[in-house]
Amino acid sequence: MKANGPLNSKIHGNAYSRINSGMVRFLISEQDARAALLATKVGQKMKTEERVKRLIPHELTTKLFEEMSNLRLKKSGLDIVLE
Repeated sequence: MKANGPLNSKIHGNAYSRINSGMVRFLISEQDARAALLATKVGQKMKTEERVKRLIPHELTTKLFEEMSNLRLKKSGLDIVLE
């Protein structure tokens, strides 16, 4: 399925409204997760590979936020465009 301009606009608008309304919950940031993990005895005893494996979802969430912060909303007539 290939999205055209109006369909992209609907997708962007729906995602934007759901995120801003609080309907979507994200994981905590990588730094917060690392601090919480290292605050426990189990986290301190983990091997480096285990710790990295445990923190990968939080790292990806942090990268998602970085990429989303680079996007700009632009109205083009009735359509919403992300730059």
